Amino acid sequence: MIIVAVCAVLSALQGFSWLYQKKRVDMYMSQPVSAKKIFATNYLGGLFAFFIPFIVTQWLSIVIAFVMGAGSTVMQINNLFSFLICFLFFFVVYNITILAMMLCGHMSVAGLAAGVFLLYDFVVYGIVAVYFESYFRTFSYNYTEFYKYILSPLYKAGEMIEYTKNIWDKRDFTLQYAWETTMQPMGKGMLWFLVQGTIALGIALWCFLHRPMENSDKAIAFPKIKQPVKVVMIATAGLGMSVCLYSFSEGKDGFALLGLVSGILI
Repeated sequence: MIIVAVCAVLSALQGFSWLYQKKRVDMYMSQPVSAKKIFATNYLGGLFAFFIPFIVTQWLSIVIAFVMGAGSTVMQINNLFSFLICFLFFFVVYNITILAMMLCGHMSVAGLAAGVFLLYDFVVYGIVAVYFESYFRTFSYNYTEFYKYILSPLYKAGEMIEYTKNIWDKRDFTLQYAWETTMQPMGKGMLWFLVQGTIALGIALWCFLHRPMENSDKAIAFPKIKQPVKVVMIATAGLGMSVCLYSFSEGKDGFALLGLVSGILI
């Protein structure tokens, strides 16, 4: 999954890095084609650059599995689910990275924005859990239940990798066992990848069509979102730094306050 995520980010950068170079922006936007076609051409180029080699290697691995005697029905169904998960995971990370690139005017800022989109709610859940554990003596939670509503595709991908172990760790599994323990929960995760990726793609397209191309050298391409982004990031940084210093100081409130102020100022 890590390799798939890296490929998704690199494919997005390869297809839309020209947004950060004014000369290339002028060249692309001066072409006698609509902005939607320019977006679609670059988008599909990055998508197929990953998908075509990926599907070829997947089908070759299936053929090899049959030749080596590992071509059982359940195993091949699991391979199909694994293939779909990897593709949909690529789809969602690819689209989220493109969305980050549309919102930002610098490559480095876009990379940070993509990381925030992919991990933000997971980080927030972690901060909330630490605060609750630190200041509420009666607070207790089940890790699985507490984190099951996390939207991060990276976290969901890790969950689905754990589900696949239910098949690989059991030699005498049946189709029913595979469906109940692995394929059904993986199907829910795949549906969520599809929904997330589609929403990110729609927003990215809208941003591309309305992006002020003259802001290609600014950190944030859309001035109206600068202040809301600053508020969210400053609040998260302050609370996160407060949690870190509180933990390092073994529960001293003074260090928690120092971390909060430091995180906000930095």
